[in-house]
Amino acid sequence: MIVWIVMLAAAVWIAQRYSLEHGLDGLEYDMELEKRLTEPDEPVEVHMTIRNKKWLLVPFLQIREELPEGITVYEMDKGKLRKTEGVYQRYWLETELYLAGWQKAEITRKISGAKRGCYGFKGATLNVGDFLGISGRSHEVAQYREIVIKPRSAASSDLNRILGGFLGDISVRRFWMEDPMFLAGFREYTGREPFRAISWTQSAKSGKMMVKEYDHTAELSCLVLLDISCRRSWEKNLDSEMEECFSIARTVCETLEKQGFAYEFFTNAIITGPVGNISRVLEGRGTLHLQEILEVLGRSTYHFGKHLDELLQQIEMHRNVGKACILISLEESGECFTQIQHLRDMTGHEILVLTPHGEE
Repeated sequence: MIVWIVMLAAAVWIAQRYSLEHGLDGLEYDMELEKRLTEPDEPVEVHMTIRNKKWLLVPFLQIREELPEGITVYEMDKGKLRKTEGVYQRYWLETELYLAGWQKAEITRKISGAKRGCYGFKGATLNVGDFLGISGRSHEVAQYREIVIKPRSAASSDLNRILGGFLGDISVRRFWMEDPMFLAGFREYTGREPFRAISWTQSAKSGKMMVKEYDHTAELSCLVLLDISCRRSWEKNLDSEMEECFSIARTVCETLEKQGFAYEFFTNAIITGPVGNISRVLEGRGTLHLQEILEVLGRSTYHFGKHLDELLQQIEMHRNVGKACILISLEESGECFTQIQHLRDMTGHEILVLTPHGEE
């Protein structure tokens, strides 16, 4: 009897040591987000997968996934939401599982974020218990995933009216101007055309005076400029006004998209990620083009890399001549009149200046 007790104790001790030393072996953790770019308060599914790729069972597995500040978990089939106490609170999801050999567990949750920004998920901590549940070991799984929340649209009927009027004038003006690079055909000379418009070759062929007829400007295009530098930034907190600028920029780009404009985007806001201090999205249009700009707006911080005059130098290098321009700025027009005049001279168009305080 004593022999059997000793053998059983030895077997338990071996299982205890083996489960403690090898419990983390073969465990694979993975987390995927349903989408990377999303709207404020839009539900996004999060898929977590844990695999036990060995024959040994894992009697106790605890998964701790830290959540970025500002992310809300409101639907989950397993796990509990935990938080630390104190001024600087941290939130994490805590899930406890039992995994048999070669078993895979999949858990789906739904999250959302109310505020514009870039939120990073940095992985998880895996805690395994021994065979008897007396002690355990842990392992950090570094895995970076992020979700970018777009700014909200600027809900203003005045803004829509102002944009509609400005872009409508540009569309009408387009048909007043002929583009000498696009020859549409020839027509008979009426006496009102300039002498240089006469086509002598076509006149000789037809036996009467013919003039060249050009197509109208090939494409409607616009330069969208977002400036968050401000001389008043040291006086008061301008976070809410900056958020309004990001919202205005979104509404402007969406309006340009709806009206068939090609548009280019510049900002001096510092962007989180590999984009850098000066962000530029090349001219284009379409859903992917708009989403790229909205992601830049979602990643924008409240810090700027260059002042407005330096940003204009950057734009001038790309020779954005002949484009209509919409400037969204924290500054009032009186504070940056010189820069606006330079931008007007550079593009050859009137400038629409939009601020959190209204049109100027």
